[in-house]
Amino acid sequence: MTDLLSPLSRLLEPHQGARVVLALSGGLDSRLLLHVLARYRELHPATSVKAVHVHHGLSDNADEWAQLCGKWCREYQIPFCLEYAKLELSSKQSLEAQAREARYSLLKAHLSEGDILLTAQHGDDQLETLLLALKRGSGPAGLAAMGEVSSFADGFLVRPLLGFTRAELESEAQKYQLEWVEDESNQNTDFDRNFLRHEVIPKLSQRWPHIQASATRSAALCYEQEQLLQSLIKEKYQGLVSDDLGLNCEALLSCEPALQNQLLRMWLKQQGLNMPKPKAAWMIVDEVVNARPDANPRLAMKASACIAFRGSCILLR
Repeated sequence: MTDLLSPLSRLLEPHQGARVVLALSGGLDSRLLLHVLARYRELHPATSVKAVHVHHGLSDNADEWAQLCGKWCREYQIPFCLEYAKLELSSKQSLEAQAREARYSLLKAHLSEGDILLTAQHGDDQLETLLLALKRGSGPAGLAAMGEVSSFADGFLVRPLLGFTRAELESEAQKYQLEWVEDESNQNTDFDRNFLRHEVIPKLSQRWPHIQASATRSAALCYEQEQLLQSLIKEKYQGLVSDDLGLNCEALLSCEPALQNQLLRMWLKQQGLNMPKPKAAWMIVDEVVNARPDANPRLAMKASACIAFRGSCILLR
């Protein structure tokens, strides 16, 4: 028998006293997680829980989905909140990306310090995420895909279903005679994730039946290596950066090129910039850090510029 309650209990145990917010789309995965969360609350009645459904307005069935989510929450006596996302159909950003960004922005508003956001991604989703990271040419951080617990807003994002396949979850939902919604957009293979789900992963799974579990292990190993790498880089970084966030050029140049790249990426991230491509980090080294002291180097970047001043690399905003 599939035990869904144990991983949820294990992941929430270190956060006793935190409020738990469930992202409830109404699909199979989050519908089942709502059921498991209700069982968890029966065992831990002091735990504060609520569910949030984000209405994206992209389907003719969206109103019905919202109503169903509200009905299920009332049956479990779990507080329910309905949020409406505003998407721009004329935006250059894909609807898929817009919807995700809007959804998580609305969910953030429901979290206070230390609160938990529960999402229902499962093992098949993990494999999709890993394949998409490979497509983008991601490093260890991207290949780590989704962790069971990660920082989110002022709290934590917890994914208790990563150890289960969709088939296992569907079997469990049927056992409890649960109903859920089917988003018709999930059949549209114009979206990369759906293409992988319907065209690629079934063939991979037919050839290698345990590929989902293998992908989960690989992602966990990448996550472990990334955590170790970041710990070592942070230790080195603290010796290179001044109180005003100037980066010591001479000390940076004494590092191996690969370490220079990682230190520069951490430096930019600490100042709120998106992670640059490796080429951008090399340009900072070549055109700013490695420039002659009398050259007054300046490298223009998006909404900012990188300069060298008195032996330090400085970011101007």
